[in-house]
Amino acid sequence: MARETKQATGNGMPAAVDYRRLMSLSSANVDALMKASEAMMKGIAKLNEEIVSFTNSRFKEQIEGSRAIAQCDNWSDAVEQHMTMARSATEQYLAEASRLANLAAEVTMASWAPFQSYLHERLSETPRAERRAEK
Repeated sequence: MARETKQATGNGMPAAVDYRRLMSLSSANVDALMKASEAMMKGIAKLNEEIVSFTNSRFKEQIEGSRAIAQCDNWSDAVEQHMTMARSATEQYLAEASRLANLAAEVTMASWAPFQSYLHERLSETPRAERRAEK
């Protein structure tokens, strides 16, 4: 037999369900979810734009570096040019990783903000609703 989940009132009858409040909470929850999804999609688009831009610039620099190596007169110049390219690429990849991490943190914060405000509003309403129920 299924266990009764409704709480009983003082007279032994099940407590009435406030369907309007339930619908209000559901509506606010869906609204928070939609806002969070929108923020996430905008953030992902921004991340993708950053990745494409970085990849494009690295590709161009790699082609220019390869040309410079091909034009070297001796092996020591070619190795030096290659080392310069490698050092530059490493610095750029580390800087890009930092930018992407910061963007990812921004996206995460932006997508959680609607839920935080939703929870804050509901938690601040709860004591008022309990005080009204006690009267």
